[in-house]
Order: sequence, then structure tokens, then C-alpha cells
Amino acid sequence: MIEPLTADKLKEYGFDNEAITLLLTWDNYPYSLQNNEGSIWACSKEKKIYSGIDALRKRYFSGGNNLSFPYDDLNLVPEYYELGLSKYLKEQKELAGIIFVEKASIEKFRLEQIDQCNNVIAHYSNLLKGRSFQNIIKKTKAYLDWLNQADNRVLSEKQPQQVNSQEEVTTPVNKYPRIFVNGWAYDLFEKLRAEIISDAKQQYSDYSFIFQRMINDEYLIQTKHVKLIEFIDKEYLTTIGLKYNQFNKSTSLIKNKAYSRYNKELKSKIKSLL
Repeated sequence: MIEPLTADKLKEYGFDNEAITLLLTWDNYPYSLQNNEGSIWACSKEKKIYSGIDALRKRYFSGGNNLSFPYDDLNLVPEYYELGLSKYLKEQKELAGIIFVEKASIEKFRLEQIDQCNNVIAHYSNLLKGRSFQNIIKKTKAYLDWLNQADNRVLSEKQPQQVNSQEEVTTPVNKYPRIFVNGWAYDLFEKLRAEIISDAKQQYSDYSFIFQRMINDEYLIQTKHVKLIEFIDKEYLTTIGLKYNQFNKSTSLIKNKAYSRYNKELKSKIKSLL
């Protein structure tokens, strides 16, 4: 269900006073919650409140290029898969140019999703013997079964939508408003994560660099290291918190160049909107 955003409706759905104030006064503030009404998602920019599956769709798919797996409603899996596939094909085509082979890329994406499922299952099975994460494990296995069925490949027959190369500059959605100051900061984090984060052995060092730089540039609302580590362990399936509760000092020429490039791009986009 989609309804107009009003103070009375926000109170009715159980938003706290702080969230209500931000939603009614900030230009672009998205906020989600889970209560006895189910999933609720509200956004000051859209001036709308989403509930039910519409809220879940916003919660999992509104992060621009950054999708989250819809654990709360597996009916959204085909949509999640199709959006992910479309993004993947676009990236591969830009990378490969005239030697791009769509059929091979479609199958590669499916196999990568299968590998990701196996990694998630193994990761949570090893935590407290998996007792606290049975729901995640079961739902990931359901997705794995779906990926292994040939029937789902009908999705791959759909051509990805053509994206205008001159897209209108708009403020990105801030998927984690309690962590990042705005959508631009969240977008910066995701771009850095995609380029800098390498393998599991280097994750602690790489995330240390990203968060230390973003704290210094005041892009984060949450600046406590232990809370940020808890955040990435939960949302990005890392295991850093098993060994560390504080980031270390980490830097390199490659990382610094990446940060400077994306930070400059961020400031340029913000300036274009002024």
C-alpha cells in the first residue's frame, strides 16, 4: 500500500518523534521500520509511506545499483534476480565492448549467485553452529534451489532496459540513515567498497581505510568503530567483529587515488544540483 506522508499516518504506523521530525523537515530522508503492522518505509522526498510488499521493495531495491536480498519476502526473488542480472550485463558490456557475449555473461551471473549462496550458508552455519541464523540459512537454501532450476532462466531471456548515458543527476537514496549523513555519503561508500574491497584476508584493512577517511570527512553519523564493524558484519556478511572491535590505520596509493576520485565526483554532482 502507498499512502501520503503525514504526521498522523507516521504516528499511526509507530514512527518515533525523531524520525517523524526528520521525515517532515528534511528534503530527502528515507526511513524504514518493522513493527506489528509489518514493514513500513517512508521518504520525505517522495512524501509517501509504503507498507507491505511495496515497503519491502523499497527497502531492498531502492539503493540504486546496490540491491539487498529480500529475506523478508521470497516472492520478490525473481525481481531481485532480474534487477541484479540487468545491472551485471550492463557492467559486463561496458567492460568487454565489442567482445561482449551476453549468453555467457547470463550464465556466469547465475553461477556467481550460486557461489554467493554457498558462501552465505557456510558463513552462518559456522556461527554458533548456525542455531541463531536458521531462518537466513533456510531462505538462502531456497534461493539456491531456485537458481539450480532451469525454469528460472526464462528471466534471462528478457533484454535489460537501455540506460540513458546522460542520466539526470538526482540525490541517491540513503539506505542506512543511521550510519551515513546522506545518500551521497552512502553512494560514496558503496563505490569505494566495490573498488577497494578485495578478498576476505584484506577486508579488515580495506574497511579500516574507507571508514577512517569517511569519518575524517564527516560523512558518517555513526562514528564508533565497534558499531560500524557490527554494521558491516550484519549487512555485508563480513566476520571482522569476530576478531576486532576497532579499525586500524590503513592506507595505500591505490586506495587514496580511488577515494580522491570518487570524493571529487561526489562533490561535483552535489554542486551541479545547487
